[in-house]
Amino acid sequence: MSSIAIILVTSSGDLNSDYEAHLLDATNNAITANLPDFAADGDSYLLSRVDTSLNGVTVVAPSGKTINNSSSVAMLPGNKFRVISYGTNYYLF
Repeated sequence: MSSIAIILVTSSGDLNSDYEAHLLDATNNAITANLPDFAADGDSYLLSRVDTSLNGVTVVAPSGKTINNSSSVAMLPGNKFRVISYGTNYYLF
């Protein structure tokens, strides 16, 4: 079995491209998570909202790029996404 690099995110900022999986926990505050710019088609990240708070979590595309044709996407409690790059954009799976 292989493992992946995972990190807990509890504050706003750029997501670390050294980690494939990001657990987003907005228990104490809203989070704006900026996706890293990608180097090649197929670069991907796993994102999971792990709290149940009313605080917002927003995932933002790099400048000049989109996520499913939008500049950002909101994550509700319990949401899980895989974002994959293709062309000049990210897509949700």
